[in-house]
This record gives sequence, C-alpha cells and structure tokens, in this order.
Amino acid sequence: MCETTYKNVTHCIFDMDGLLIDTEQLYTTVFNRLLSPYGKEFTWAHKGQTMGFHTHQLIKFLIDTFELPMQPDELHKRLQDDYKEIFPTTKFLPERVYKKVYGAIVQKYGHEYGGTLVYEVLGRPEKVGAELIISHYKLPLSIDEFSEMYRRLQIESFHEVDMMPGAEKLLRHLKKHNIPIALATSSSEESFNLKTKHLTEVFDLFHHKVLGGSDPDVKIGKPNPDIFLVAARRFPDCPDPSKCLVFEDAPNGVQAGVSAGMQTVMVPDPNLPKEFTQKATIVLNSLEDFKPEQFGLPKFD
Repeated sequence: MCETTYKNVTHCIFDMDGLLIDTEQLYTTVFNRLLSPYGKEFTWAHKGQTMGFHTHQLIKFLIDTFELPMQPDELHKRLQDDYKEIFPTTKFLPERVYKKVYGAIVQKYGHEYGGTLVYEVLGRPEKVGAELIISHYKLPLSIDEFSEMYRRLQIESFHEVDMMPGAEKLLRHLKKHNIPIALATSSSEESFNLKTKHLTEVFDLFHHKVLGGSDPDVKIGKPNPDIFLVAARRFPDCPDPSKCLVFEDAPNGVQAGVSAGMQTVMVPDPNLPKEFTQKATIVLNSLEDFKPEQFGLPKFD
C-alpha cells in the first residue's frame, strides 16, 4: 500500500510477543520439546497459522494437528510447566543470547558451542544446562563456578535483549506526546506477568492492557477482532476503530486488526513466508523503521 493511502490515527494498540519482546523462538522451543517424543516437529508453517492464538485455540490446534494422545487439560499443564522453565523471571534471554553466553564460557577452554547440544540445553534450568555443557566439553569447572561465570555474562548481555529493536523508543515517544497507547496480547495474566516482571517500567507506559488469554471480555481470540475492539473501548474517549493503529508481528493479529476496521503495521519475523504478510497496511523490518508522521502522529524528536 502506498504512503498516500495511509489515514491519520489518534490511538495505538500493540501486540506483545514477537513485537515488543522476543519470545516467539522460545514458544517454538517449548512446542518442539513437547512434540519430539512423538517424532513430530512444530515448523514455521505451523507457527504462521497459530501466532496470536488464545491458549485454548493453540491447545486444540496442537492436539488435532499432531494427533497427540492427551486431553486439553493435560496439555495445558505441560505447556505451563515448560513456560515456567523457558521464560526467566529475572531477565529475558532469547536463544541468541543463551548461545552467546554459553559460547563465551566454552571458548575460554578452546571449544566452540554448537551442534545438537544447543537444542539439548535451550530452555533447560540453569543447573541442568551447566551440567550438560560441563560434561560435553569436559570443562574443569564445578557447577557453582560455571554458574557464576554464566550469571556474570548474563548481566553483560541484558541490555541487548529486554525489548525488540525500536520498541521502547517508540512507546516512550508516543507517551511523551500524549498519544494514547494500549497493549492487546493473547497472553493470559499469569503468562504476561511471567514474561514482563523485569520490564514493568516499560509496560507501565500503557494506558491499559488487554490480556486476551484471561480477559472475560475477549470472547474469541485472534484472528477475530474482539481483542482490539475491547482495547479501543477501554480508552477514556472510546475512539472509532478507524482511528486506532495496530502494531503486530503475527498474521492472525494482522487479520484481527483488519477485521476490527483498523490499519495495521506488521513487523514479521524474517522467517515468516511472505504470503502471510499481504493483509497488513504496511510491513516493516523493524519498529526502528516506523515513521509516525505517515499516520498523522508526531515525528521522532
């Protein structure tokens, strides 16, 4: 869509996973840990179909698509247990930083971190990861010594991973210029708190948060428009949906925004097939590329 067709907006609504914080790879890790005993794999084709789903939608998809021999309640518990391992409650560390931290440690002893060990370690508790790496490379370290090196390198890497590129800058810019902003995520309250405990200052910038996985007003999840319509109604001035700009990374989220009558800015993962991006108003490589003035919003200072 060309720039001249963009319409001015007054309010902005943001998705969270994969857009503001880099969690999507970790979801894939959880699902493949679950599926690997059955000889099955959660691929990018599956991810394109499910990004933005409510928990109950996702559970039904996994059971039906992969013919899993378990009931929805059992699968839900399995996923929740794995989420608690995958999403650290102190700082968020996506795969590339885990690899960087572990790589820096083993490099000190003349080794290169890689291969299948990466996937064995990813998402495991810190102590288990340490045991696997020490054993694999025969490192002359105790668990405590390895863990101390790991924590020190984590701290050095934290500044890289708190938010996706451009996310915090955009949120603070809109807040500074009194543009009303809301969060509309399919995450439940429990999941949201788990993933954002270390980012409360940034997430407090939102006027309100609609947590679709546990919000009773969100009757049907994305790609239905409920979550964005609920988010719009909760602004004090209850803007017309056409005055709201949605920010998304997921095809289901984009469809939800379109169905709500809102323009959508899509920042997809580079691995996402192009056919999943066609319904967005504009597709960007990063939030750093967003130009607010194209939608009648204040330019960056």
